[in-house]
Amino acid sequence: MNARLMINSPAESAGVAQPKGWMNSDFFSNAYFYNYLLNNLTRLKSPVLLILDGRCSHKTLEVINLCRENHIHLISSPPHTTHKLQPLDRTFMKPFKDAYNQRCDMWMRANAGSRITDHDIAGLVNKAFTKVVRLDIAVSGFKCTGIHPFDRHLFSDLDYLPSNMTKILLEEPETSLNASSCSKEVSVTSTDLTLASSLISYDNLVSEETTTLLKKLPMYQQLPFPNHQ
Repeated sequence: MNARLMINSPAESAGVAQPKGWMNSDFFSNAYFYNYLLNNLTRLKSPVLLILDGRCSHKTLEVINLCRENHIHLISSPPHTTHKLQPLDRTFMKPFKDAYNQRCDMWMRANAGSRITDHDIAGLVNKAFTKVVRLDIAVSGFKCTGIHPFDRHLFSDLDYLPSNMTKILLEEPETSLNASSCSKEVSVTSTDLTLASSLISYDNLVSEETTTLLKKLPMYQQLPFPNHQ
């Protein structure tokens, strides 16, 4: 990766180019976990609990072995729970994005007629990052997710309802229109009425049998049916 892209970046930042822009196992285990996380976590005297999301790049055998060797307890959060259990998503990312957008607006006003290039992004990120990386935001993130202080009763049954499967049985679709189905309640839209009215206006398109059948439907009783002699 071009070192110029990291000019004015936040302290201790690591820049790695990845074709799809996502975290992969090589970058996480080598550049991030081994060189950054491990050096900081091993400074702590007490056993360490490291909570990560469940991406496969975070659960390689190399990472697991490194955690075991350094007395680090590794745990993955359940899938699709980032919006509830990820401290960064709960309290940090929104103010960080807002601060970054503000810095971009300020840059464009100060450099009228110019556009932000790839070489400007690291510096803009640094200014936004230093503005919002505060202790109170970090503490609030761990508290509102129930991680620390630990709160097993933070989430109620309502928080789990979206993941519950419905118990309502779906009715079998009607395969044909017959006289017996006419007694059932049928919902209709204004588009249906307009289309039916247009068809009925042409006598040659509506047979006598069709007219008789449609007249039995409550939703079509208001339409002007042709008289078949």
